[in-house]
Amino acid sequence: DPDLRRKFQDKKILYRRQHGKVGERWTFDVGAMLPWTQLFGTSSRAEVEKIAREEESPPVQWVGPNQETFLQEWKDEPCQYHPIS
Repeated sequence: DPDLRRKFQDKKILYRRQHGKVGERWTFDVGAMLPWTQLFGTSSRAEVEKIAREEESPPVQWVGPNQETFLQEWKDEPCQYHPIS
């Protein structure tokens, strides 16, 4: 539906990447099963933020009751066009 496609292209899609200090046990998001300490190979928040900056990824936020949950959010294009078709 062209109207629906246009709506998505106007609003974009919000992506969210979230990892707790302890990985999720029951989730459909396999990546969320890893704690951020294992994902980044460090328990230093400053080092995680440095890695994110060096990779030019979205800013890191620390959320949750103890500010121990890693969170990144960003908007991106909803559609990609195949280079041949």
